[in-house]
Amino acid sequence: MNVHTLNERGDGVDSTEHPLIIGYNAALQDIPGLNTAPRAPPLSGIPLTTAEVFRPSAEADTPITLFTHHASEHTIRYCHPGAHRLVRRFVTDPREILIYTSGSCFDQRDATESPKLIAGCAFVYKPPPYPKTSCQFRLENRGPTEVHPLTKRRAELRAALGALAFRKWSGEGWLKVVIATDSNYVVFGATEKIEDWAEEGWKTEADSPVEDVDLWKMLLAEINTLAGNGVEVAFWRIPRELNLADSPAKEAEMGEERTEYSMVIGVGV
Repeated sequence: MNVHTLNERGDGVDSTEHPLIIGYNAALQDIPGLNTAPRAPPLSGIPLTTAEVFRPSAEADTPITLFTHHASEHTIRYCHPGAHRLVRRFVTDPREILIYTSGSCFDQRDATESPKLIAGCAFVYKPPPYPKTSCQFRLENRGPTEVHPLTKRRAELRAALGALAFRKWSGEGWLKVVIATDSNYVVFGATEKIEDWAEEGWKTEADSPVEDVDLWKMLLAEINTLAGNGVEVAFWRIPRELNLADSPAKEAEMGEERTEYSMVIGVGV
């Protein structure tokens, strides 16, 4: 598995000597805020910590009304001077952030008119005017263990997983991460179904294998890793027109092809 690091300028550096899922280069261990904690297998114990549904206090609340969307609105910097985030407003202890996530997929036909699915993933984690407010990448052709079909739902799930693993959010001082997505697949699966799937050996009620089971297992492991570090995870389903990660995800479809599964890690962002 590759580890792809992203810095403040958006430059990427690939490192390839990493075991599957839980391995990281030892040189990365000392970078502040970097999430290098080993991911334990997600079925080591049940019951497991799962995510909750984010429920705004008022029906009219939106991400923009509840979370800061410009760096001038706040000066909270737990990690380094550039670590501005989308921070919760109107609370006594504003150690809660929001990250927009989205996935996109379309059928690109080649010269022979053969279908070729390509998919993009993106998440927005920082307000303007700072550079690199989002992270976007092509959905890998291969998952962490095997090849899986490229679908919009898989891209949406991969984006949420990427956002949670991007930084060691507890190292920045946050106590809660809210994933804002227009994907019912991600929100319903992460908050209502994932524990049942785990208890049933990753089978559905119809005794069929869970779709995208490799990513769901990793998501559950990531949620538990964050919980172990004192960080809650919540998922908020928002209208697509409010999802700031929607356009970056579409742009990511045109990015460089990624064959092997990679962890995307933010350094100094």
